[in-house]
Amino acid sequence: MLRVYRASAGAGKTFALTMEYFKIVFNVSSEYKNVLAVTFTNKATEEMKSRIVRELNKLAEGQKSDYREELKRTLKLTDEQVRERAGVLRTLILHDYGRLSVTTIDRFFQRVIKAFTRELGIFPGYNVELDSDYVLQRAVDQVMQRMNKDKELRAWITELMSDSVEDAKSWSVKSKIAELGKELFGESYMLFDKEVRDKFNDRGFLRGYKIFLQGVISRFEDRMEMFGLSACRYIEENGLHEEDFKGGKRSFINYFYKLRDKSLDKIPDSVRKAIDNLDEWVTKKHDSSIRMLIEHIYPELNTNLRESVEYYDENLRNYVSAVLLSKNLYQLGILNDLYGEVRDYCDEKGLMLLSDTTRLLNMLIAGNDTSFLFEKTGNFYKHIMIDEFQDTSTMQWGNFLPLVVNTLSEGGRAMIVGDVKQSIYRWRNGDWRLLAEGVEHDLATFGTDNVILEHNWRSYKEVVEFNNRFFILAAWRLKELYDSECGKENVYSRSITEAYSRPEQLVSRSGSGHVEIRFCGEKQEEGSDAEIMDSVVDVVNDTMHRGGELKDCVILVRNGKEGAFVADYLIEYNKRENIPFPIPFISNDSLYVSSSPYVELIINVLRYMVEPYDAVNRTVLLYNYRTFVKGEDTSREDVLFKAGSTDESFLDTIDLPFLREPEKLTFSSLFEITETIIEAFGLRVRTEELPYLIAFQDILFDYEKNNTNSIPIFLEWWEKEKDKKVLSTSEEVDAVRILTIHKSKGLEFKTVIIPFCAWDLDDTRHGRRIWCQNREEGFRDLEYAPLNYSSKLADSHFREDYLSEHVKAYVDNLNLLYVAFTRAERELYVLPYAPKITKEGKPSDIGAFLFQVLEASGMPEWNSENSSLIIGEKQLIDGKEKIEDDHTLSLAEYPIYELNERVSVRYKYEDYTDPETTEISAVDEGKMLHEIFRRIETMDDVNRAVNDMYHSGLLTLVERESFREQVVSYLNDPLHSAWFDGRYKVINERDILFCNSGKARPDRVMVDGKKAIVVDYKFGQKEEKSYIRQVGFYCKTLRQMGYTDVAGYIWYVPLRKVVSV
Repeated sequence: MLRVYRASAGAGKTFALTMEYFKIVFNVSSEYKNVLAVTFTNKATEEMKSRIVRELNKLAEGQKSDYREELKRTLKLTDEQVRERAGVLRTLILHDYGRLSVTTIDRFFQRVIKAFTRELGIFPGYNVELDSDYVLQRAVDQVMQRMNKDKELRAWITELMSDSVEDAKSWSVKSKIAELGKELFGESYMLFDKEVRDKFNDRGFLRGYKIFLQGVISRFEDRMEMFGLSACRYIEENGLHEEDFKGGKRSFINYFYKLRDKSLDKIPDSVRKAIDNLDEWVTKKHDSSIRMLIEHIYPELNTNLRESVEYYDENLRNYVSAVLLSKNLYQLGILNDLYGEVRDYCDEKGLMLLSDTTRLLNMLIAGNDTSFLFEKTGNFYKHIMIDEFQDTSTMQWGNFLPLVVNTLSEGGRAMIVGDVKQSIYRWRNGDWRLLAEGVEHDLATFGTDNVILEHNWRSYKEVVEFNNRFFILAAWRLKELYDSECGKENVYSRSITEAYSRPEQLVSRSGSGHVEIRFCGEKQEEGSDAEIMDSVVDVVNDTMHRGGELKDCVILVRNGKEGAFVADYLIEYNKRENIPFPIPFISNDSLYVSSSPYVELIINVLRYMVEPYDAVNRTVLLYNYRTFVKGEDTSREDVLFKAGSTDESFLDTIDLPFLREPEKLTFSSLFEITETIIEAFGLRVRTEELPYLIAFQDILFDYEKNNTNSIPIFLEWWEKEKDKKVLSTSEEVDAVRILTIHKSKGLEFKTVIIPFCAWDLDDTRHGRRIWCQNREEGFRDLEYAPLNYSSKLADSHFREDYLSEHVKAYVDNLNLLYVAFTRAERELYVLPYAPKITKEGKPSDIGAFLFQVLEASGMPEWNSENSSLIIGEKQLIDGKEKIEDDHTLSLAEYPIYELNERVSVRYKYEDYTDPETTEISAVDEGKMLHEIFRRIETMDDVNRAVNDMYHSGLLTLVERESFREQVVSYLNDPLHSAWFDGRYKVINERDILFCNSGKARPDRVMVDGKKAIVVDYKFGQKEEKSYIRQVGFYCKTLRQMGYTDVAGYIWYVPLRKVVSV
């Protein structure tokens, strides 16, 4: 039987998981290698591993542990037995730590894929690419290049941009294609079988399908237009006008005029009310002649009205479906082209996208013996545990299900832990319905044992009890809202209340808590943002006055944009005078590396190195240099523009020698180039910016692992990726944290502050797509299509898809509020904008929804007049913990070393330099020169050839200069300088293949029409007759190849002697 732990926030799920693990391994010690525990994040993995080892050590040493009594009770052990078994397990695990299988889902799947590269036809040395956006951008670039030659692709992209412009969205073609391309990495697309994807790829089919859709659209529009034309004509033929009817110009009869003008708005209730009801056409106050005319035309016009409404009702779903499909069909065409480019790029680079892992394993598992598959990875798992199951995707569960079935069939233990209320990762393909209902259905044969962890070990009484009350009411209010929009007969809304059917938790922590909700100014009102942030600062200051610490406080925001606003506000606040004390903060979501002026300066310099004639970049570089490095007044923009207007004036103004010869750095790595820039501009001693400089160098180091040192390519990559790169900060610093709600999941804080609360219950403004299934005759030739999510889907054949997505969105956003509220241990402060609610009672955002719930809650603490709620009294906070050892490492400057002072590696090639000697022998010198010469066609190639040897580790920096001078002197010799002036076509060390067998390989052949010159280099000090025979053979061979004028030479390079053959 599968055990399902349903663990609300703070219920101790990690404790429960670890306890289950201990019950298995304490029963049979050797089972530690047969347990698979899967978590969602690396942090959760490390937490569970460290807890297992830490608690085993406590149990083995007889120290206090929360696990001891439960182990004694369930396994019927004595204290001594617990201590002995814990000691044995500690030794086994520490000596075989690699078999402690606590891992993330992705890492576990990767391990399986690595064992089956041959079966899957994958290159064994593939690299996993985590940055799917970068790969997508490369694919978009390729699609854009093909657009000019591919008319159909160009037409699809034109449609995409037309829709974007109509919706007042981005004009950027590449960004819109990239946004569409993200569908490729979603499971909805990956789940399609080959037959479905082949249809997406069949342009002929798509053309035919579009013709079918256009036929449905035109038939409906033409028929409705005919109803309007005939009705309007009949009215006018009888001498009547629309204002003659009841209601005047607002009369229902206006419906016919709209049809005539091809306006197909939703039919108003007044039209339906007028069918077979003459009283809606005319009143007793009408002039008798008008009344008679209306009564005269009523029978025929009423028939027209009834038939038009009936036709509309019968065919509307077909029409709306055809319009939606027709408007979005281009997306399939573009998607398929992108898919092909993504696959080609990954094959070329030997990459596997992280999103491919689940799909490949899904294919591998289908029709195979699961136990064999997992045994081949080197592990045989008898027991399995899955954490954070609410965030597991359909495909991930499809991969785990056979393993769980196999485990249960063989008598092993299987358990999952999760909470539907904390499912906030649907954008990563997480599907909370699996936990809500899917697991019990899939494992009905084995049955499930649901264990509810009722206690909250995190929060104080006031916080727990408020959340208990609020979320029961919120779930019912959300269900009512959904029912009012989608009809009470729908089968979806009950999942809202089922998700929150057991939100109540028992209080297990002593102490008094505090909950405060206060609505502020309207969102559109000037100064409302500042009002909310002033309240946030007041909360932090008050916490400090009552004995708290800054690191006790967290400000939770919806996204990085909100986080950046909060960070900017606090930066400006800290500059004010007469504040109680500054409020330092840390935020991994808000401190962008690109926001550093010194990082921007480095980027300016790199751009100057490849585009020295970009006057705008030169001016920005000057501004950053003089403002932030020199600290000068740069308010005179005209002076800056004048200085940056020409390259010479720019160089004179900035006066840094290395900028006059930037090409000297182009053979260095990006990391080394940047260090040179940091040194040249004196940035290494700017302590306030050191974290940004170090972070930027870390980014460069990681970038160069899988990319070239090309500056233009890096700059293009940086423009696309810079908004994702944020500063990593220590959690030990005494500072306020700014976190997104998503990043806060799994964490807890003494004081939680939630400003704004402005996210939508169901965001339709920013455009997202859902994959809809065609179920109707004619339409279902295309089984699936990506359609823009909107309420229009409710009137189409895709109503079920819309209702399903709508309820998921509602649950997602209520879950965000639940995760945010349940992070608080002691105090919870919520500061939304003033609520905005429509006439129909629909809230504008989650803050307005919060207001509606509190208004209807009947909570005695809710003050409707002030729109505020206060529960519990604020308490003095216990004294701050003393930090005995401060392990903080502070750098006084950025450490830089000269390139030639660093550790250098000389690679030992076969029969090259002896690793025991530091000097190059004459033999090795000759080999080195031969390697350089074979890379040279003209004099211009000398520097590149010598640098190649240096970058290969075969020459030191000093040797590089020595060899360069030596080679130049050889090539400048008048005896043979003509060979290197570019007049000949040069073929270096190329095999000449003979008809039957064998080959010849001359060092250098120079060709000009039918003339050929063959040269063989010799770097020894002695002339040999065999060399003459060898070159003579080369000449004979070239004559046989058709060259009429052939000359051969032996060049004794060190002797500076050329022998003609």
